[in-house]
Amino acid sequence: FEIYPIALWNVEYGKTIELETLLHKELKDVHKKGEWFIDDDFNLINRVRDLIKNVEHINIIEVHSDERLKKT
Repeated sequence: FEIYPIALWNVEYGKTIELETLLHKELKDVHKKGEWFIDDDFNLINRVRDLIKNVEHINIIEVHSDERLKKT
C-alpha cells in the first residue's frame, strides 16, 4: 500500500514535542503503535484539525491539505 501525507502543519519552533504529546494523549483511543493512528469512522483528520484549532498557545498553520479531503 502507498503512504502519502494528507495534511501538513507548520508548528512554532520549539513546540513540536509539546504538540505531539498533546495529540498522543487526546487520540489514545485510536493510537496503534509509534506514530500510527487509525480510526474506524474516517474522521481522524477532522479530530486532529479540531484539536489543533483549540491549541491557542502554540502558533500552528496548516500548510498542505490533500485535494481528496475537500469532500469531507
